[in-house]
Amino acid sequence: MPGKKESKADKETPEQAEAPEDACQPVAATEQEAEAKPEAPPQPDEKAVLLRRNEELLSRLMYLQAEFENYQKRALREKQDIVANAQEGLLRSLLPILDDFDKAVEIAGEGDSGLKLLHAKLLKILEESGLAEIPAKGQKFDPFIHDAVEFVNEKDMEHGTIREVIRKGYRCNTKVLRPSLVIVVKNEGEKNA
Repeated sequence: MPGKKESKADKETPEQAEAPEDACQPVAATEQEAEAKPEAPPQPDEKAVLLRRNEELLSRLMYLQAEFENYQKRALREKQDIVANAQEGLLRSLLPILDDFDKAVEIAGEGDSGLKLLHAKLLKILEESGLAEIPAKGQKFDPFIHDAVEFVNEKDMEHGTIREVIRKGYRCNTKVLRPSLVIVVKNEGEKNA
């Protein structure tokens, strides 16, 4: 009919007429099901990659931890060295005063006991700080802790023995602050060792 409007059903092809009206719904349902399903477990290759990455991170962490521990030890050692160097510097600067005290006590002799008490107190404090006199008189000459200022012939003493101490030497713990200045016996007839 010419004046009649065609309905929607008339325009559809036979294939479209057989398809359900809501043909898009099954596609939407499959997308929702895919989203609702948990992700598939990683493939064996992915597991290997993740394990390798985990091992790398763990080894880096262990390396950084060891490096930090070494840093702490090094910082502590440096701190101890700074304290020791400051202590050695102070003791080294006090050695001339100690030499003067030794000479004053020697000159005073038995007369001035107050000076001797002060000298003993000073020695005690310095010894508590790590200062120790280097033994010299009657000892064998050691070039690491003694400086020879003169060699003399002495038949009564063994070759290489220290005959006299000109200036006392001192050490702080194991480090030589100042070597002893000594006179050493060097008998001409004997050969040097």
